[in-house]
Amino acid sequence: MSGFTLLTQRHGLIHYLGMVRRMQVATEPIVKRFNGQVIKYEADNMYAVFETCGEAIRAGISINLAMDAMNTITEDSKDLYVSIGISYGKILEIEGKDIFGDSVNLASKLGEDIAERGEILVTKEAWGEISNKADFNFEEIKYSVSGVKIAVYKVKY
Repeated sequence: MSGFTLLTQRHGLIHYLGMVRRMQVATEPIVKRFNGQVIKYEADNMYAVFETCGEAIRAGISINLAMDAMNTITEDSKDLYVSIGISYGKILEIEGKDIFGDSVNLASKLGEDIAERGEILVTKEAWGEISNKADFNFEEIKYSVSGVKIAVYKVKY
């Protein structure tokens, strides 16, 4: 989720925790609809795995659209926004409870530190695994993550 610091300072922690719960309730069914599995929610972050990178992107777009729809009926102080990072690679999954690996770390960095609210950023590895790139509109962007220069694709929808 985007805006933790500002919203917590303005409205308090309980207000923000209520927003986190709303995000959790809204996102899990979307992840499942696109053949994904929520591994865990940690603070205001969600970690999920998908069968394909295309399904992860479709879920990300649907999550952002769901947040936009929800925001039309809430007051501004309760609006939900997310930023999403998608990566691809080998991971170590602990019985559906946790995931570890370079790709997990990279997706987390993209979603939490680099992506702006409403953005979906995809690593070059994830982009390379998409079978029909014509289904999506991408813009290539270069970033430096923890001192490493990487090519990232921003999903435009």
